[in-house]
Amino acid sequence: MSKNYADPQASANFEIPNSGKKDDPMTNFSRKEKENRQAWISIMRTRDIRHQLRECFRREGVNHVENCREFALAYIEAISQPNTTSGIDPIRKGMEKREAARVAAGEPHEPYLPMPDSYRNKKH
Repeated sequence: MSKNYADPQASANFEIPNSGKKDDPMTNFSRKEKENRQAWISIMRTRDIRHQLRECFRREGVNHVENCREFALAYIEAISQPNTTSGIDPIRKGMEKREAARVAAGEPHEPYLPMPDSYRNKKH
């Protein structure tokens, strides 16, 4: 039989050849690709745990609190771990850094969206 078909397992395990130098674009691409692959594995694992937890809730009915505890704890552990390669994390770090600088300077806290004066002066 001819091997002219695409092998999904081989393509899934393919790594881009690179020199290993930090300034090589293929090295950076390969590193990012590996990080993305690990992030997706983590996301899919979390999704699978959530599916198992949901099935346990449906199966156990009123006894789900006692019988599905392991699934619930595993799901809480899975969602509490960061599973993204970038996304909101750099933004959040920048916000925390600005907030720390603001506190160090002694500036008062201002809400992100300014409230109208009419709302601030109301007696609730």
